[in-house]
Amino acid sequence: MKSDRGRLKIVGWGGMILAFVFLMNPDIGIFDILPDFIGYILLCAAIAKLSDIDDRVNEARALFVRMIYVSAAKIVALFVLFGLLTPSDRSVGMLLFAFVFSVFELVYVLPAIVRLTDGVLYLSMRHEGTAAYAPSGRLKNSRHQKTITEKIRRLSVIFMIVKAACRTLPEFASLTEQTYESTATSHLYLYVNVFRMFAVVVGLAAMLFWFVPTLRYIRLIKRDTLLIRNLEQKYVVEIQSRPDRPARRAIKAAFWCFGAAALITPDFYSDGFNLLPDALSALVLLAGLWMLRKYIKGWRGVSAVAAVYTALSTAAMVLDLRFKSRFYPESILKDIEAYNSYAVFCVVATVAELVFLAM
Repeated sequence: MKSDRGRLKIVGWGGMILAFVFLMNPDIGIFDILPDFIGYILLCAAIAKLSDIDDRVNEARALFVRMIYVSAAKIVALFVLFGLLTPSDRSVGMLLFAFVFSVFELVYVLPAIVRLTDGVLYLSMRHEGTAAYAPSGRLKNSRHQKTITEKIRRLSVIFMIVKAACRTLPEFASLTEQTYESTATSHLYLYVNVFRMFAVVVGLAAMLFWFVPTLRYIRLIKRDTLLIRNLEQKYVVEIQSRPDRPARRAIKAAFWCFGAAALITPDFYSDGFNLLPDALSALVLLAGLWMLRKYIKGWRGVSAVAAVYTALSTAAMVLDLRFKSRFYPESILKDIEAYNSYAVFCVVATVAELVFLAM
């Protein structure tokens, strides 16, 4: 075995927590501030080694891979919603897309949660783990003491159902929309933004209700040193002896990231705001390069350029938002402060695009 610092990690703990950060934010219809498909890519990468040594975890990972496709399709749905549908049809279109994506999410993610937690329990039983079977609380009158893993499974299922409901239910207000003599009036749809904000608040509450115990659970499993050591030894003996398998997986995962980066590179503006920030594609590209760091030369140079582009594109976005919040476009030629503010934005944006071409 390797030293503690350079030892193989059977689970990507940091990647798993970052994946949950991407997955836990509430959606507004099909608008997803932190794209879920990035979270599912990170989650699949985090449990990749574990899936090699247990069929249950492998089945869960396969379902999460399907969710990468489903989540990435939201971007296509946004283009359809705002590019092909007429304004009068967008409210119903939002309802349709939100409902469809919620159904797919529940069909794939709920069984994945069950299989993943079953895999954790099985591996703990077979490899001297104790943390996964720790009692979840005080149940004096219960014949069957629930484990902490079963509690996290239940919370995860509840959270995903609440998240899907909060995404979809406010959009049903569009069914009350009616049209009279080419003039759109509505009943409940007049308050759709209120419904959406209420759903976001409920989603944030559910997020905290799920995320905090899940972080504690991850910390508990990570500290089960005997289990982790035994799983790492099993992986080394059964899997790492065939070095081509990790290389193939790393290349496949990296090209998933490269494809996702290409998919979100085009700008998509709504009301003057880019829904797909340029820095996001650079971050996904950095994730792909990190996965290939053991197999390609020169990855550090490309990563450095991508990091510079991330910083510059983020600065350009901030300057653009600052300009739009303080000035109108017409004021550029009338106000020296507006002119200087826009000039700085243009310089930073131009440098960012030049770095992008170099990348």
